[in-house]
Amino acid sequence: MALYSFYLHNEDPALAGLESDEVFPHFITTQLPTGMAGVVISGALAAAMSSLDSSLNAISSVVVVDFARPLCADRSDRQHLRLARLVTALSTAAMICVALLFRVTDKTAMFDLFNIWTSVATGASLSLFIVGTLGTAFVDNTTAIIAIVASVAVNIYLAFNGNGALPEEWTLPADSYWTNVIVNAVFLAVATVVGGVRTLCCRRNERRGSSSSPYGKFQPISRDDEAEDGLRMG
Repeated sequence: MALYSFYLHNEDPALAGLESDEVFPHFITTQLPTGMAGVVISGALAAAMSSLDSSLNAISSVVVVDFARPLCADRSDRQHLRLARLVTALSTAAMICVALLFRVTDKTAMFDLFNIWTSVATGASLSLFIVGTLGTAFVDNTTAIIAIVASVAVNIYLAFNGNGALPEEWTLPADSYWTNVIVNAVFLAVATVVGGVRTLCCRRNERRGSSSSPYGKFQPISRDDEAEDGLRMG
């Protein structure tokens, strides 16, 4: 909004040939003093590096702690450290390739493209947290997995829909900013319907005296069970 207001009162013909992502760099190089421009660029690079190194560290930690250590328990810490460094290097190369791919992809703005594709992995996180916190009475692991698969499928469709990669008859007039909202709504809807159906089937089997349960090994935890566990621990 600040840049829009500035150029609304200070017209610049050079903006006509710029993409939306290039307006802020153009402002830095043409409107800010030399010293201030360097400070702003340094701040932007520092912010980007702090986000990227956190992601790289998280990726290497997950690979080593969740996969390498359980599967290769006989390996030494030095070997696990080398694996973490290798994973970090490969992840860095993958990030660079994806960034170059995003650069040449037809888009309205870089943030829109970034928002669409990152939501494929994280789009339903909010709904998953809500269901895990409030919906344990009817949502188990299987139900959550089904809802995640459905939400990811919808997310991928919206990603291609936003990029114009689908035939015209398959496209929907949905803006990319609605991607996260739609994906979370799909997750909640699928989890509610599937969880409700599975709960009804479980109760029907219990009334018939059947020992089988559609939940498998998982059973929803009641408040009474939590209270008993708390008394035992006390």
